[in-house]
Amino acid sequence: MGEWNLKAQGAIEFITLIGVFLVAFALIISALGVSTSRINSEKKDLIGEDIVNKVQKEVQLAHQVNWGYFREFSLPEKLGGKDYEISIEQNRVIVTIEGEDYWRTLQPVQGEIQKGVNVIEKREDGVYING
Repeated sequence: MGEWNLKAQGAIEFITLIGVFLVAFALIISALGVSTSRINSEKKDLIGEDIVNKVQKEVQLAHQVNWGYFREFSLPEKLGGKDYEISIEQNRVIVTIEGEDYWRTLQPVQGEIQKGVNVIEKREDGVYING
């Protein structure tokens, strides 16, 4: 009977040890998931901010030069493998990625911005994008 108790105790200790390892493993995987999610969110924020800053700088440059200025600039079709929307509304460039908006105020500009190649020009009566 004593030998059976030792075997049972060993089995219980083994099962307890396996349980502790499984809980530790689950906690590590959970922490990695949270960390990865945070990194992806920060990456999305950087990409969104980068695009709105790029457009803002293009418009600022066009306002600073003499009329007749003409330049092509490109915006990616996808940002970090994700689809996005871009528009200019009420002198703001707005980029929307997965429901989150990133925006910058612009000097007055006419026209519609798009993914891909855009043309910005300064005419006597103002700055135009694809207009």
